Amino acid sequence: MGENDKREKHNVWVTWLKFVLVVGMIALLAGVLFFKIPGFAPKLDSRITHYAVALNNGLMVYGHPESVCRGVVVLTDVYYVLRQADPKSNQVRNTLVSRRKSEWHSPDRMILNANSILLMEPVDPASSVAKLIAEQKKGE
Repeated sequence: MGENDKREKHNVWVTWLKFVLVVGMIALLAGVLFFKIPGFAPKLDSRITHYAVALNNGLMVYGHPESVCRGVVVLTDVYYVLRQADPKSNQVRNTLVSRRKSEWHSPDRMILNANSILLMEPVDPASSVAKLIAEQKKGE
């Protein structure tokens, strides 16, 4: 094997190594940018005041999304439905409850890990939930 053959093999190997390193760096940079850019999250309709948020523990809450970014959803003005059965008549009554007013620590926001959210849907302004929220806000 001649000296030129050895150099040629060495040059091919060095060129291949440079190519692999450049592609790896580009992939790493793209991954960092994809996961770290603030605001790289789904955009919600700003005209909708409340969203129904189904959590993977079975709870459904209704709230205004203050911010939605990768990994975290912050809801304000949060409500949930409390089902109460009347022991005399066995009638089930649903009551909309404000977390701010009814819970001991009076939370002004609910910070959710996006992994705990199954779905988010807009609450129609003409829906029963939206009307109950509006009623409760009038009473404040």
